[in-house]
Amino acid sequence: MESLDELDLELSKRVQILVKSINFYKSCMELNHPQDLELKSFADNNSFIRMTRYSLWCMSVLELNKLYGGSNDYYTIEKLLNILLYNCKKELLNDKIDKSTLKEWMSIIKSEKYNRIIKNLNSLRNKFYAHTDNNLDLSINEFEILDNEIIDIFTFTKEVISEIRLKVLGIDTNFETIKRDKYSALNVLKTLYENK
Repeated sequence: MESLDELDLELSKRVQILVKSINFYKSCMELNHPQDLELKSFADNNSFIRMTRYSLWCMSVLELNKLYGGSNDYYTIEKLLNILLYNCKKELLNDKIDKSTLKEWMSIIKSEKYNRIIKNLNSLRNKFYAHTDNNLDLSINEFEILDNEIIDIFTFTKEVISEIRLKVLGIDTNFETIKRDKYSALNVLKTLYENK
């Protein structure tokens, strides 16, 4: 990495990917877990809503894989950390962020917990959402990812990106996601469905 502008661009792309993944996830959860039991029943019994929440989950997983996929994925957090650790002009970081912090983040990614979650995300993408034609004998339940694990990944990724941007670039990162309306999309759909 040659310049601060280049680093800013690399981090900004990752912020965009992360925010998209979070938005897809939150929308999926909003459709999966409405506050009202009547809305829950409507969502569970409406094929359009079921397909929409499934599609939103798939999109969240696909976006998150851009940040935690394999070596062919350009915007992985691991690739960013490797660049900052080993392929970055020393004066670019200028001791603004400690190499031990970068190594600690790398060890978190490689930890048993995160490694399992990342493997499951990759398997969901590669075996179910992006390449469904050759794995008919696999069960999607083999690759379970819990809600709190996805939130852990989101939180960790925000921490890494925001700390690098703040310490090296002096930029405070806003991970603003879509504002949730007072009236949920599910409520609007239910009203439209009832009035057709």
